[in-house]
Amino acid sequence: MNKALYLSIVFLLPIIFYPIGLSHFQDIWIWYYVPFGAVYATYIWFKPTGNITNYIVATPLVFLLVLFIGVFVPYGFNSGIGAAFEFLPVMLIVTIPIGFITGLLYVVLALLILKGFVKFGYGFQNS
Repeated sequence: MNKALYLSIVFLLPIIFYPIGLSHFQDIWIWYYVPFGAVYATYIWFKPTGNITNYIVATPLVFLLVLFIGVFVPYGFNSGIGAAFEFLPVMLIVTIPIGFITGLLYVVLALLILKGFVKFGYGFQNS
């Protein structure tokens, strides 16, 4: 149960921080992040606990890939492949720096929360 609580806290951090006024998490991302967070947290739930830090560290990269596919593919269908490839550099220039900084922040927070769970005796075993 501690693993479920940890995963819930970690994957809801952007949603929890959003009402506080942290504007790094744009409105459109919520529509991509909520299903991503639910599916990815469920996936991690079934994986061994020993590798949980690897999955947490990889989360920003996986979300960036999902965001690229989620924006790039519909845009390509609506505007054509040529227009989508013209839009790709703009997307990369904006999302990579923002995604790196934001991802780093949330990975550090997730690892600190994990350390706090272990320190206060709420560690978890394999599910």
